[in-house]
Amino acid sequence: RETVEAACELTGARYGALAVFDSSGRVTQFQTNGVTLKQRKAIGSPPKGLGILGYINEFQQSLRLSDLTEHPKSVGFPSNHPKMKTFLGAPIRRGKEVLGNLYLTEKAGGQQFTSEDEELLVLFAAQVAMAIHNARLHQRAEQERPGVAQQIGAVRAVAH
Repeated sequence: RETVEAACELTGARYGALAVFDSSGRVTQFQTNGVTLKQRKAIGSPPKGLGILGYINEFQQSLRLSDLTEHPKSVGFPSNHPKMKTFLGAPIRRGKEVLGNLYLTEKAGGQQFTSEDEELLVLFAAQVAMAIHNARLHQRAEQERPGVAQQIGAVRAVAH
C-alpha cells in the first residue's frame, strides 16, 4: 500500500493501484490508494486485467493518456467506481520477468500527466520490481527453512 501511496505522491495522482502477478500472469495482489474500503467493497472484485490494464500487461510499455475512456482498449468501469479520466501506467518487471503493473489516475488540479511523471513512474516501477523480487526470494527461503532444519537434525542424529 505504501508503494502505491508513494507513486501517487510523486506524480500528483489522486488514485493509484498496484497489481502483482504470479508466474502465470494472474493478479495475486491488488493494492489501491485514494479509494476507501467502503468504496472498494461497493466496486466489487479487483480488475481481471482487461482493457487498458491488460494492454499494459500485454505490451509491457508505459502508457500516458489524457482520457482513458477514449482509448480503443477501454472497457469502462464497474458500477460504483469513481470517475477517472487522466491515466498513467507502467509495467513492473525485472529483466524479462513480468511482476505486475502500477496504475495512476486523476492528476491533481485536472492536469495531464507529463512525460516527467511518466519517467518517474517507470523508474519507480523498476525499484518496485526489485522489492517484489527480494520479497519473493525471502518468502522462498522461509518456505525452505523447515526442510533445511529437518535435514540438519537428521545429520546430527546420524552423527551421534
